[in-house]
Amino acid sequence: SGTIRIGAFPSVSVQMLPRLLKALHGSYPELDTRLFEGSYQEIKEWLRTGVVDVGFLPWPDDELEGVLLLHDPLLAVLPVGHSLAAAKELALSQLAAEPFIMPMAGCEALIGSAFAAANLTPNVAYEVADNATILAMVEAGVGVTVVPALTLPEPLSSVAARELSPPLKREIGVAVRSLRDASPAVHAFIQLAQRFSTLS
Repeated sequence: SGTIRIGAFPSVSVQMLPRLLKALHGSYPELDTRLFEGSYQEIKEWLRTGVVDVGFLPWPDDELEGVLLLHDPLLAVLPVGHSLAAAKELALSQLAAEPFIMPMAGCEALIGSAFAAANLTPNVAYEVADNATILAMVEAGVGVTVVPALTLPEPLSSVAARELSPPLKREIGVAVRSLRDASPAVHAFIQLAQRFSTLS
């Protein structure tokens, strides 16, 4: 029983939380939940200040405790008719010269580091935080992008998504300030999240 306050970023809220919350309420009908949706930095700050009890974040994190839930591959996303869309997988070098739409919801550091590690500089034409806006711009032929698979709707018909070679991924975990001090309700939530992540 009691209340769990959960911090989550949008792709987790859309793809994972609805099924997870339904299962949680089915198993623990007297447990109330509150959802706080925000950016990575907001969720981390909410955890530090006690606004939320548990939060989803890129993993690992040097300041927080928790568990790794899943590996979320990053995919190249192009207009359906783009010449590169015929390939099964794409290298960052093939994307570097294209007008690039940089996602600004938290993955920009990971994407930028991957380009830098390959001695490449993406031709960033736009910086956009909203996933729906990014996909609309790609569909219109404004540019190409790289985004986590969890951010993509299903089915995907308006744009083409291709695997990267070598693969690039973000790791997502569920975090708390202290596992030792977490309530039984939070531990139950983490265990259920681990079970659901194996199905993702």
